[in-house]
Amino acid sequence: FAQTKPTKRAPGAIKRNESKLFVTFRPADSINDEVSITSGHDYKASSVTASSGKRKYSFFSQKDFAWLLDDQEEKNFIKLMKRATDLIVKARTTKGAETTDHYSMMGFTKAYNTAKKTCS
Repeated sequence: FAQTKPTKRAPGAIKRNESKLFVTFRPADSINDEVSITSGHDYKASSVTASSGKRKYSFFSQKDFAWLLDDQEEKNFIKLMKRATDLIVKARTTKGAETTDHYSMMGFTKAYNTAKKTCS
């Protein structure tokens, strides 16, 4: 998998585990280009979005992870990640507090290509 951690997390007052953005490859399970996010807390249902510029993607969540709905959305999101300089993930905790994670996409294309080549 290729992963990145946010360069900035808000608010600082909410206690949570690490945030990460993943693209996973598991050829033995026929899984390629699976995009997932964890913001370090359990999510309120249907509260996770990722955006860069005018593009915005909605994720479905289960406990403390969120995924895109289908393969085409994942392909489009990976294209966005390759072009973007930054990405913002907003979510709500189960208690309704909003969290925001800022990710730098600098170096993503190289990490993605390396993971894809290594795992294929």
